[in-house]
Amino acid sequence: CALPIFGEAETSGVGFNVVPREGGNTIHGSFFLGFANSSMQGKNFDDALRTAGLASPNELVKVWEVTPIVGGPLMKDKLWFLASARHQGTRNTIAGMYYNKNAGDITKWTYEPDLTRPALDDGTWKSAALRLTYQATQKNKINVFWDEQDRRVGWVGGGTTVRSPEEIALQFGHPNRVGQLTWSSPVTSRILLEAGASLHQLQWSGKERPGYNRNMIRVVEQGGAIPGLAYRGQTWASNWSGTYPLRGAISYVTGSHSSKFGFLRTHYTTDDRAADPQGIAYRFLNGVPNQLTLSGAPRRILEEHTTFGLYAQDSWTIKRLSVQG
Repeated sequence: CALPIFGEAETSGVGFNVVPREGGNTIHGSFFLGFANSSMQGKNFDDALRTAGLASPNELVKVWEVTPIVGGPLMKDKLWFLASARHQGTRNTIAGMYYNKNAGDITKWTYEPDLTRPALDDGTWKSAALRLTYQATQKNKINVFWDEQDRRVGWVGGGTTVRSPEEIALQFGHPNRVGQLTWSSPVTSRILLEAGASLHQLQWSGKERPGYNRNMIRVVEQGGAIPGLAYRGQTWASNWSGTYPLRGAISYVTGSHSSKFGFLRTHYTTDDRAADPQGIAYRFLNGVPNQLTLSGAPRRILEEHTTFGLYAQDSWTIKRLSVQG
């Protein structure tokens, strides 16, 4: 029987319960494979678009995904597993953006596009997850879940419609993980006990590209073929956060009446950093400097806090009328 979740939610809004997939007494699974490359893409780039100023369109280089899932028993009627993995990625050229012929040259202050090398937008994501379900006794069930992920962006190419490839630092995410431990016990047909602990760790970081000259100063060009173009120098940042909830509850459910009492404690920590080797950026108008910006980097911001809440919720249903509080 579904229970309203307004009491145990820390904020207002729409809430929903998710029932995760688990293994069973038979081996089962699935396999998904997807792939496409440039030969599978239609094209509508014509002289009208060239005349309008588009040097080159976005083009697909390749995209792929491989996702196997398998589940089954480790001990029949006692211990089950469900394992999954995913490897996916994208590679696309960026419309109108090219590598800079002057990249890395400390004596050059202008952007000169290399029309033979279009900028590349790339991303690669890998993940693996495992869920173990243990029926300790008839009325005690334990569930363990772990999900590990790795993300990398700009490691093959780099750049955007207004950022030259040499201005983009390497970006990666690891460790990105979710871990959960839950216990449930239907004491009677009307009383359910639950408890759980989890962690969510997320890191998104940037770092300088190999061989980068830290004496390069960033430039933003107001004029030119790409107004607002950023090129020449790099900055990078990193952010790490961890969230660690603990919860427990007792529920009482009948056909027309349901009550739930429990607690939720959450510990949160984050570490946010930014690096700017030069701490300065120039703004140009058609190659002539007209502004400079000083940054506060390197900087570091640490944050940590804990919340704790107790709740009690009750719901009565009489024919078509439901009252909750």
